[in-house]
Amino acid sequence: MIRTAIMIDGAFFIRRARHIFGALDPEQLASRLYRHSCAHASQKGIPVNESLYRIFFYDCPPLQKKMHHPLTGKPIDYAKSEKSNWRRAFHDVLRRTPKVALRLGVLDDVNCSWSISNDKIKKL
Repeated sequence: MIRTAIMIDGAFFIRRARHIFGALDPEQLASRLYRHSCAHASQKGIPVNESLYRIFFYDCPPLQKKMHHPLTGKPIDYAKSEKSNWRRAFHDVLRRTPKVALRLGVLDDVNCSWSISNDKIKKL
C-alpha cells in the first residue's frame, strides 16, 4: 500500500489561506488544512486514514520580543499582539489534530530587526 506524507510550509500556507478564504479562526483553518490534505492523499478504494501517513506542518513560533518602533519610539510587545495570539492558538489546534506533526523552527535575533527598503530610502 502507498502511504502519503504531506509537507506544508506554514508561513506560506497561512498567508495564502488568508488571501483565499479570508480571516478564519484557528480551528477553522486547521480543519481546512486537514480536509485539503486528506483530499490530496486519498486513493481509489483505500480509506484516507490508511493512505495518509502524516501531515508535516513546518512553521516558526511567533515572535516573543519587545522592540521600539523606529519612528515613534513607542514600545511594541510582539508576544501580546493579535497575530501572535492567533498563531499560538493555531499551533495548539494542530498539535491536537490526528496525523499532524507540527515542526517549529527558531527565529534568531539576526533575522528579527527593523529594516528600511532601498526604495523608501531613495524617496527620503
